[in-house]
Amino acid sequence: MSYYFKKGEQVFIGYIDEQPVAMLRFTLSGKTICECKVRMSVPRNIESYHSLGYSVTKESKEKNRNGCSLSVATMEKQLTN
Repeated sequence: MSYYFKKGEQVFIGYIDEQPVAMLRFTLSGKTICECKVRMSVPRNIESYHSLGYSVTKESKEKNRNGCSLSVATMEKQLTN
């Protein structure tokens, strides 16, 4: 987790029955845009973020901490006051 914090990202972890079931890494750009990265191999997650007002702004290949290549969608949402 400290790796992500050093990159300026923040992290939310979702738990069910004290077991981690989801993780969200995100950055705030000027406090007006929330940006997150979502694995494209899980279409349900893309759909969930779409339903919350996020849109895909970029698609890329990234390596996870194990060195495996993943297809990732960068999704953004305008924040309101």
